[in-house]
Amino acid sequence: MGISNWLARKGNVGGTARWAGKLYLSISQENPRAGPTVVIKDVVKIRYSAESSQSIKDALLSHIDSGESRGLAHLVTNILTIESGYRENTQEDRVKFMKIIQEELRQLGIPENII
Repeated sequence: MGISNWLARKGNVGGTARWAGKLYLSISQENPRAGPTVVIKDVVKIRYSAESSQSIKDALLSHIDSGESRGLAHLVTNILTIESGYRENTQEDRVKFMKIIQEELRQLGIPENII
């Protein structure tokens, strides 16, 4: 693994994926009847619970409701876009980051259909 992969895994990319995955699992365990979309929306609501983040929260929830945002990995990339300029990276780096996000979510035991 190169230094850039290591930094991505240990830094914002991997850290955000691990945070989202752990929170997803926690919410799912607390509310086992909630479907995946409800749980992912709860992850957004928790991340952007501050009043100053209302417009971000509303935009992400709208993307989920419309089907533009599909799955936890896509949510993580949306969070990274908002908070870290994810889309400013090269296509090659974004592909590498998506692999890291998916690997981190799998390691936490997130089901494939949720990733």
